[in-house]
Amino acid sequence: MPVEISDDDDVVILLRQKNVDPLVCITVSEIGQSDRQLQQQCFPESSNQQHHPINLYNEARDNEKSEDVQGAGNSNEGLVRATSVMCSINDVEVASRAMPIMIANGEVFDSKKELHSQLRRYAAANRFNLKVWKSDTSRFEVRCAVRECKWRLHAFKVTNTDFFWITRFDDKHSCSMEKRFSWNRKASAQFIGEHIKEKFRDGRIYRPKQIIRDIQNELGITVNYHKGYRAKHIAMEEVHGSFEVSFSMLPYYCHMLEETNPGTITNIKTDDENRFMYVFFSIKACIDGFNAAIRPVITINATFLKGSYGGILFVVVCQDGNDQIFPLAFGVADSENDASWSWFLSRLHDTIGDVEDLIFVSDRKNSIVKAIATVFPNAYHGACFMHLE
Repeated sequence: MPVEISDDDDVVILLRQKNVDPLVCITVSEIGQSDRQLQQQCFPESSNQQHHPINLYNEARDNEKSEDVQGAGNSNEGLVRATSVMCSINDVEVASRAMPIMIANGEVFDSKKELHSQLRRYAAANRFNLKVWKSDTSRFEVRCAVRECKWRLHAFKVTNTDFFWITRFDDKHSCSMEKRFSWNRKASAQFIGEHIKEKFRDGRIYRPKQIIRDIQNELGITVNYHKGYRAKHIAMEEVHGSFEVSFSMLPYYCHMLEETNPGTITNIKTDDENRFMYVFFSIKACIDGFNAAIRPVITINATFLKGSYGGILFVVVCQDGNDQIFPLAFGVADSENDASWSWFLSRLHDTIGDVEDLIFVSDRKNSIVKAIATVFPNAYHGACFMHLE
């Protein structure tokens, strides 16, 4: 949405609202006087009112302003306000990056963990090692790893909150650079994970070897493959959450699917100890589409899930009139076996019922052959061409 920018402060406020470092390059486009619709979006009360100018910092405008001031002498009447400019900022052109490390006397942090994380980043950026001197529920003290150095930081917990407040920060090192840099600088997997976690927010594939290379280039720290691997999973958990939390939220997810898509069918099966075994879900729109307009040919398959708990993903798809893939149902189970396929296809039968001249296409796995013969005895079953070679 177009916004009015009258000075540099407006730009900073706008970018802060978008959680973006204001020290980035953005593209701002001028909205002409003829763009009444965009002007009205900015100022619905009146699109003709006078606005403050935007500071574009280009040489021509600075020269014009200088000439106006010189011609006016000491009188304010000679100052001419620049033409009103309204601008539109494009979100995709704002390149986000990590906010600068703010370590100073009087700074307040959300928690001791957040303070410690920022201090590790600060030490890595300034190429020295920290040593935690005192740490308990109400205070936190760190020093330079060189024993005789006077660099230190004290922080205390703010009463009745989780905040930690820096009360003393001696940021000058009294140790020699030779001693400071002679320490074998190390970084934990937790620290590396926190350092790289922003790189996982766009869904990119970020391999341990790339992490090792980037940490060496950015921080000058050498890490082994095992630590890079652990750092990757720590970062992914920070961004996407843990597998345990995701499994615990599965009932809520299924409930919301049914609430927001009335007619959606979901089913979760647990064992005697209430531990997860299987899940099935089919969206109402997919069910209606299959019953109304899709040819009765269903392809079923399963693929492995990557993660701490493994498992497999069941997929049921068809083809629409344009020969495009049409999803019908999905499920998750521990493995491909007789019990899991039988349970999944039973849920599918509850969803679509008995369909005349129904055809299944799959690979030649015995568990699928047995389950289809049991749950859909009147359906035809053929093997995929790729599995006949």
